[in-house]
Amino acid sequence: MSKVLDEIKEKYAGKLAAEKVDVVEHPEVAREYKVRLVPTLLFLDAEGKVVRQELGYRSLDEVLEIFKKAGVAIE
Repeated sequence: MSKVLDEIKEKYAGKLAAEKVDVVEHPEVAREYKVRLVPTLLFLDAEGKVVRQELGYRSLDEVLEIFKKAGVAIE
């Protein structure tokens, strides 16, 4: 997932934000968001509320489709 998140940061700066969190180093974040498996993708709205959670690897196209279905204009 690291490559996909880096690509989002590079290609969609200012439109989408992508952050990686090491849940071993930051178990409090894993607890807060109820992360049980890695990778887990959390999609948050502008207020920081989780609007969708995906478990497992997703390609760049799949991630972008999730954003589009959520009504986020990325193009």
